Amino acid sequence: AREAFCECLEKSPAGLECALEFTVNTKNHWFREHRVDRATFERIVALAAEDHRMAAVTLVCIDDHQLGGVLPPELTRLTNLTTLNLRFSGLTGTIPTSIGGLTKLQRLELQRNALTGPLPATMPPSLEMLNLGEDSSNTNRFTGGVPTEWSSLTNLKELKMVKCALDGPLPKAMPPSLEVLTLGIVATNTNKFADGVPSEWGSLTNLKTLEMVGCGLDGNIPGSIGNLINLKKLWLQDNAFTGSCTKDDLKGLLPECGDIRV
Repeated sequence: AREAFCECLEKSPAGLECALEFTVNTKNHWFREHRVDRATFERIVALAAEDHRMAAVTLVCIDDHQLGGVLPPELTRLTNLTTLNLRFSGLTGTIPTSIGGLTKLQRLELQRNALTGPLPATMPPSLEMLNLGEDSSNTNRFTGGVPTEWSSLTNLKELKMVKCALDGPLPKAMPPSLEVLTLGIVATNTNKFADGVPSEWGSLTNLKTLEMVGCGLDGNIPGSIGNLINLKKLWLQDNAFTGSCTKDDLKGLLPECGDIRV
């Protein structure tokens, strides 16, 4: 059945785009009843990356198919991609630096894989949402910290990196467009950043959610956090902050924030 399906794709760019959107919860879809193996996935991606087809594919979505292996390099030839969702796919290896060439990519979801290595300094400038880990079940284990170059991602609104084994100091500059920044939501978080919260983060006035539970942070919580006038959720539990860092202290700085935990 898989072989016949792939042969059918060779004749239809539109069908190819549909095939790459194989979310298991999609109703009335071929991939709802058939698990995708690695060989089938590689065949479909290779077809998609051919010169006369690659412009047709704008969305690749896989959820819980446990493909294994590394990210196929051919994916970065799909330069019209706006969404790349490969969560819970058993992927290993690193995120290729060539991913920065997907200049139309808006959503990138790679949570719950087994990815390793440093995060690429160059990401698509069009990126609006990046999810490398959103809960305690995440299994990505990167090395190093958050690249300082990411501050240039001026379209990025949502960044989630829970349990990614990141370390080093937090960058002083972050994308000014950020509305959701989630680095930790559980005490067993594997992110262990050095030092504390940069005072420069007080300029992130678009932030609505800031979650940094169990991130190994210390020092004082900067008073500039009071500049985050749109913040509705602030979770800072299980760190080693000193000074004025009680819930009442933070409520005094952020009277409109309805969910403060420290």
